[in-house]
Amino acid sequence: TVAVGMRACRQAMAGAAPVFCTLVPEAGFRPLRERHPEHALTALFIDQPLPRFLRLIRAMLPEVSGIGVPLAATSTRAHQGLEVAAARQRIAVAVASIADERSAVRAIEGLIEHNEALLALFEPEVLTPRTAKWLLLLAYEQQRPVIGYSRALVEAGAVAGLHTPLTALGEETAAAVLAVLAAVGQPLPEPRYPRAFAVLVNTAVARYLGLELPSPAALEARVRELEETSQ
Repeated sequence: TVAVGMRACRQAMAGAAPVFCTLVPEAGFRPLRERHPEHALTALFIDQPLPRFLRLIRAMLPEVSGIGVPLAATSTRAHQGLEVAAARQRIAVAVASIADERSAVRAIEGLIEHNEALLALFEPEVLTPRTAKWLLLLAYEQQRPVIGYSRALVEAGAVAGLHTPLTALGEETAAAVLAVLAAVGQPLPEPRYPRAFAVLVNTAVARYLGLELPSPAALEARVRELEETSQ
């Protein structure tokens, strides 16, 4: 069964057939898999791997030494992954573990005050529409670049971001499903992030911050180069 989105993924678990989920965030998929360890289940995530974000930051801001990241208090996996990915890029990471929306504003203020840039990941418990707007506004006022996880965040004021276009994700899903069907009798592959991605840049924000950034295509090429050399 191919399930598109978290709701379809959960519904597909009612049957006995193996399930391939796509257009799902890792944070939503992992708990589902842990609750059903006996079910043949895999996924192609919609979000980007943490190391890719750190490579983008290094490509954009070669002199940066430290970034701030707001995370939900429950995001221990992301916290650990960030530390490993950042260490490889020699970037210090200050994480604010946020319990709820009410405490988010003060935590974000501290991150902006004490760090050179901010990384906004897919954290719906933390980055609600209200807190995301606040983060972007305050970072803009304090001239701190924000790197975001979506086109919407970049259009709203993040200086750059990563995403996988839906057409590319659809093509990658189709290829992955065909590979599964061809491997009759074999276990499902492990869940993974998309290989395809695109860099987005908000040139107006970059200009305001005084950043002379390479083109999105050049940044994408640099990120891919860093990915290849790390393998």
